Amino acid sequence: MKWRRSHILRLGILLVLVTVIFIVYLLINQSSAVRTDAAFVSHTNEVLYSNQKLVAGLSRLRNAALRFLISADEESREQLHQLPDSVAFHARQLARLTADNPEQHQRVIAFMDRMDSIRASLFNSNAAPDPLVMRNANMTAKFDQAMEQLETIEKDENRLLTERKIKSQSSSDTIDYLFTVLWVIVVLLAAIVFWNLRADYRALRRSEQQRTMAEKQLRLLLKNVKDYGIFTTNKEGEILNWTEGAAAVTGYGEHEIPGNSVLGIYPDASPAELQFVLAAAEKNGTYEATGTRQKKDG
Repeated sequence: MKWRRSHILRLGILLVLVTVIFIVYLLINQSSAVRTDAAFVSHTNEVLYSNQKLVAGLSRLRNAALRFLISADEESREQLHQLPDSVAFHARQLARLTADNPEQHQRVIAFMDRMDSIRASLFNSNAAPDPLVMRNANMTAKFDQAMEQLETIEKDENRLLTERKIKSQSSSDTIDYLFTVLWVIVVLLAAIVFWNLRADYRALRRSEQQRTMAEKQLRLLLKNVKDYGIFTTNKEGEILNWTEGAAAVTGYGEHEIPGNSVLGIYPDASPAELQFVLAAAEKNGTYEATGTRQKKDG
């Protein structure tokens, strides 16, 4: 099978379109991954912010407890009543934010249990801050352990955040690369279409020039034929042009016959016979017959 240029062009365009569809599919997937990564980064930043607030609250609580051990002033006493509730509130927020990460969630739950132990280390049976209870409960060690738990949570979240940022950057780079490839393919497709249209235009122009040249040569040939009445008709039998030879043979001038039916110079032919002749000539390319012609002077 011999491949024509149009077949190759269609196959090329089909392959380009399939490639474009595949790239668009990859772009959609990568864009979805970038959105997912962005949501994860936003959520992780929220976890880190909540953890930082929890660290700050725990630090303030420990400082207040240490001040109370030294001076037992009213300010530190009041803070010891207020800060545990604030720390517990932020711990519950952090537990909610880490619900989708079982490992981190378990750390937060362990921290909350540790906070219950710290709260018990701050107050006596009358729910009042008591330096003696604090010393006997090894309060400082419990604060250090709770802080270590929060540092572990922060370290793990920062690790996850770094990994996801690297993945998100990789997805963004892939999207940029795919967009570049897509633009190259679009430009290539436009160049192929332009080249094809240009080639078709040139072929059409050559065909028009050849047809015009052939018509000129035919008109020149017919004009120089004086001894034969040559003329052309359309499919309905109307005469289109009239040569000098036809005018000399029939006596009709060049401006008298064109536009009239050929039956005017074939008196023996009926419309049905004319249609048969025209159909046979169109089908076979030629038709030969003899008959009487009507001259202008009879």
